[in-house]
Amino acid sequence: MKLLCIEYNAAGIPAVRVIGDDALLRENRDFYLPPFAREVSCAPQLFVRISRLGKHIAPRFASRYYDAVGAAVRFRADSLASRLVADGLPDSPAVAFEGSAAVSELLPLEGNLAAPYAFALNGETRYSATLADNTPLDTLVALASEYHLLKIGDYLLCGTPFRLPGVKPGDRIALTLREQTLINIRIK
Repeated sequence: MKLLCIEYNAAGIPAVRVIGDDALLRENRDFYLPPFAREVSCAPQLFVRISRLGKHIAPRFASRYYDAVGAAVRFRADSLASRLVADGLPDSPAVAFEGSAAVSELLPLEGNLAAPYAFALNGETRYSATLADNTPLDTLVALASEYHLLKIGDYLLCGTPFRLPGVKPGDRIALTLREQTLINIRIK
């Protein structure tokens, strides 16, 4: 299993980053700030589970390749990323460390792809959107399959241009989809 993570540049253009499943943080477990990072940010997003093997999928067929949706929060060690980029190195260790992708349980697709989701920090809503507010999901599936073989059970994290900096111990992060809280974790 792999996580195919959509990331956006400053111009809003999507790209795909692949990270391993050791990055998964499940069951609303606490997120522990990594000792190698002074500054950490996070980005809320929805994800879909890949249900068919596929490569070079056309957008018009992409909806056949996923079968469930969930909520996710990706963490990034900003201080480490800055240091790596300054040294001319890839920033992968700053986004693919153990526990850097909190994921919820999966829900059936029906109606959940168009449903609004909201991200809250310490009870205050900081971001709300729908999956349709960014690049269309079928376009993202096609993009990911252009470079990677999609396998049954892979997760495609759909990304968002929103990123919340300054996550610190004691914070509580929640992500709701259709008024149902799917992620509710503490930062330690």
